[in-house]
Amino acid sequence: MHVFGKKKPQSLSLKGEVDLLSLTSSLEQTKINIAEVRTLGQAAVERIESLEQELNAEGENHVKTSQRISDLKNEIAAAERELSAIKKKQITIQDATQTAIGDKNEIGIEFVRLQNSYKTESEAYGSSMQTIEKKLQAYASGVGADRSHASFGTPVNISKAIVIGDLHGWAPGLIHAINRNNIGQVEILNRPVVDSRLPILFPNPVQLHGLGLPLPCVGLNRHPLRPNARPTMFDGIHVNMESNDGETTLIQVGDVIDRGDHSELSLELLRSMLIQQPCSNLTLLGNHEVWVIEGDVDGWMRNEERYRMTDGKPGSVIHDPLITGLPDLSSSLKNSFAVLEGAIGAFLLTQHFSFRLGLGPSQRKEFDALYNDALTCLKIRKLEHKVLKGGWALHQIGKQALEVWRSVARQQPIHVPGGFAMVTIAGTTFGHAEPSAFQHPQVDLQPLDSIWNWGGQNMRFIPAVLDRNGLRNAPLFYSRTNEKEEGKWHDEVRLSFLELLQHSPDTIRYCHGHTVIKAPDVRNVDLDGNQIEVVNCDLGMTPFYRHLRHGDAYQVSTLPYLVHLEFEAPISHGEE
Repeated sequence: MHVFGKKKPQSLSLKGEVDLLSLTSSLEQTKINIAEVRTLGQAAVERIESLEQELNAEGENHVKTSQRISDLKNEIAAAERELSAIKKKQITIQDATQTAIGDKNEIGIEFVRLQNSYKTESEAYGSSMQTIEKKLQAYASGVGADRSHASFGTPVNISKAIVIGDLHGWAPGLIHAINRNNIGQVEILNRPVVDSRLPILFPNPVQLHGLGLPLPCVGLNRHPLRPNARPTMFDGIHVNMESNDGETTLIQVGDVIDRGDHSELSLELLRSMLIQQPCSNLTLLGNHEVWVIEGDVDGWMRNEERYRMTDGKPGSVIHDPLITGLPDLSSSLKNSFAVLEGAIGAFLLTQHFSFRLGLGPSQRKEFDALYNDALTCLKIRKLEHKVLKGGWALHQIGKQALEVWRSVARQQPIHVPGGFAMVTIAGTTFGHAEPSAFQHPQVDLQPLDSIWNWGGQNMRFIPAVLDRNGLRNAPLFYSRTNEKEEGKWHDEVRLSFLELLQHSPDTIRYCHGHTVIKAPDVRNVDLDGNQIEVVNCDLGMTPFYRHLRHGDAYQVSTLPYLVHLEFEAPISHGEE
């Protein structure tokens, strides 16, 4: 039979099929075994790779470990060297210790000696102070704090001026300005104040405090408002003007008082000059004098408290209860304010009567008319005579005058005798605040239109006028100019001077204080080709400011910053 065109195959034996099946099965198993072997081989390869990686890592660790071992060996070697050096040093220290023990014993002996010496010297100091205080008590009972004068002296015929900035109670600066420029010779306790006396009169309170010694006694001696205070060295105060050339005036631009310990003394020195030689000085009002004139005791107290000596830093001690003899700081401050009222009132009255003598006869009448109401309302007979006599009676009158003027000013404006907000002498304008004040809407420059002949020179002035809101023209005492950018400062000042020149066209220079500076500051302002010189005279004279840039804030030999000016020949001797 044919199948698909082929012959029918012959049958195979069963045995062959079984063998074939066995072979097939064996072959399949072999394939499985091969696959397993492959899997195992792949696993072996991966394991080999893993081991190689571990080997490489271990190799790196071996290198690092070897390096660390090397480093440790080096450290051990260095440590051994250091140990050797320490052992050597130890031997040296042991030797030094033995020496130090010997030194300690010697130092201990020296310390005891110095301690005993300090105790002895302190006791001697205290004994000397007691002796001095007894002498001062006796002196005060016979002479008093102020010297009496029979009359005012001859006015100065001005050809030169010396300008001094904010004193803030630093009398040594004022004394140097007077003595070293032949303006006069300052006397205290009726003896000339030469340089060798200054450290005795003005000791360093910070230094005394550090030594455990009493604070220096400050203020005028035996002031009736300080009955419990210890006596001071400040008595017999006088400026001998015989050495003056009769041509020089001292211009102070305000802030005579506060922040220092010698405000009263400074005012008395200036007052003495005004009596000895009218026109020998002219003192303007600053914002600190304004506070006292206005009676702003609370504002004044807050300000003064910030400038006291604390934590061994320079500052005032005059308000300390240890100085005033009062129970606490608040009562001490209020008492100090009352003292200043008397001192400033006395000074203003003195400056008023002295100033008028520098004017010609007809202008003197015009000047008197401005202040007639202020003097009449005091109801004090022979006031000029009382000004010349001085003493505590004048301080009492001065305090009373301020109180009366404040009361009258609540009803009508009143000119404050002896108070000047701004003046111009021979083309130089003097004021306290910065020049930005001139364009302030609260400022009236119209009084500068009037020309006076004072001390032989053309002068203009803005009087201090008190009304219910305080002193007029307040910006002349308080104003500060924008200093952040030079261009803005110049623009602001330029506009101010344009305003000033409408009333004082001869102004070529402006000298002021109020803002403390670190170095002399002279700038020029261009006004259509004309230059106006602006001079800041306030270099921070008092110790509170000086310690910010000087090693010894209480250095009494330092000459303050002074501006020297020369004017044309005087027109006359205060006469028409």
